Amino acid sequence: MKIRFVLFALLCLIGSLSRSTPAFAAPVRVAGVVFEETNNHPAPNAVVELLRARDGQSTPIVQVRADALGRFAFAPQNVAAREILVVRTNWTGYTYVAPAFDSTGELSWQTNVKIDPAKVRLSVYKTTTGIVPIGFMAHHLAIESKDGGLKCVERIIVENPTKTTFLGLGTRRATVLLQLPPNAKNVKLDPQVTDAKLEKRGDKNSGDYAVIKPIPPSAYEPRSLIIVNYDMDWPSILPWKRTLDFSRKVQYPTKFFFVARKAEEKRLEVTAPLLSAPQEAPLAINGAMETRTVNAIGRPMGGEAVLKAGDDLKIQISSPVNPLFWGFLGFLILFCLAVPAALLRRSTPRKAATSKIEEPLVAGSVYPRTLVLVAENSGPINFSSETSGLIESIAKLDEEFEKGDLAHEEYSRRRQNLKSQVVEQLLQSSAAQQKLSEDGEIQNKAKAEINSQFKDSGA
Repeated sequence: MKIRFVLFALLCLIGSLSRSTPAFAAPVRVAGVVFEETNNHPAPNAVVELLRARDGQSTPIVQVRADALGRFAFAPQNVAAREILVVRTNWTGYTYVAPAFDSTGELSWQTNVKIDPAKVRLSVYKTTTGIVPIGFMAHHLAIESKDGGLKCVERIIVENPTKTTFLGLGTRRATVLLQLPPNAKNVKLDPQVTDAKLEKRGDKNSGDYAVIKPIPPSAYEPRSLIIVNYDMDWPSILPWKRTLDFSRKVQYPTKFFFVARKAEEKRLEVTAPLLSAPQEAPLAINGAMETRTVNAIGRPMGGEAVLKAGDDLKIQISSPVNPLFWGFLGFLILFCLAVPAALLRRSTPRKAATSKIEEPLVAGSVYPRTLVLVAENSGPINFSSETSGLIESIAKLDEEFEKGDLAHEEYSRRRQNLKSQVVEQLLQSSAAQQKLSEDGEIQNKAKAEINSQFKDSGA
């Protein structure tokens, strides 16, 4: 009997069965054979358990031991109109499941497999803790904007082309190695993945992780699914520093890799030389088809691997500054240049007029990549955390207005208020720096006078 897709469809169907009062049909007798597919012969003396599946739960009914030819049979069982019977056994360290009776008919329709309770074939496989040539059928990196960074989800479908169940390597039984961005935070398995563990490996500052999850042959379970959730913060609170590096070295042959984000996330730009240009595509999200913007390589339904183990996959994701913000930034730069110049002129004693025209004081210069102000004969003056926070708030406000989330009047009022606060912060900062400069001059004069007195007295 074909096993492909049966297990996945079975689990989905169990969760969707009606909670109505059972109406028992005629008793059902389940019988069949436990068959080891690895060596193509019956599995003798396996312990087989019969379970009743309903309302998202499975309840054991009875168990028997197969004979030397792998044959088993259960006494007839009453089955409700919306129930499923399944059989399972643990063979050499892994538990295998097969459908035995489907009173709904939905499982047979979904899998295109006829389920005969009198001829159940419970497929099992040998297990190994040696190296198995697994690969990725699909690797999906989903990104979504959040305050201060990105929310990320990596979904991976693992393929095992052999006829052996891979239990993992070493004492920890790791089966899949993952390389995530080193700055990934809150890394954890998705709650949907209940049969796996995620462990950090290597240096604490690396993005190396190991998944502990048995990988059965794809002939038995074509969807060995791994889902990892994590967060990434922008490298700076300042809105012009919004680029994150998701580059990694490919760990396994991969048939299909893609980066996806919601269609409305137009400001997220993906730079990846090996991936396609962005394009709109329908994706199955939580059981429904939704449009996503994707950059991809390979084919979603298999084929040959397009990424090989050891390949360098360069991926950078950025969120360019809203054009509305640059007008404000120009104003801010001019303001930062003007205020120190005005304070310097105010504190400099006026000299008697001469026929020589003096050169103007150098107010400052701007380094465009860092936007750090440098006054003459002084070190760099960085924005305070309060000022940086206000600048970030203005950038976010501009983005909200561009997306249509704010009315024009509300946007203008809030933006003017934030600009006023930025100006006030800069004025206070400049005044404080000027006061420190004046205090320093007074201290220097006092020290000079004391030194002169000591010198005159011969001390």
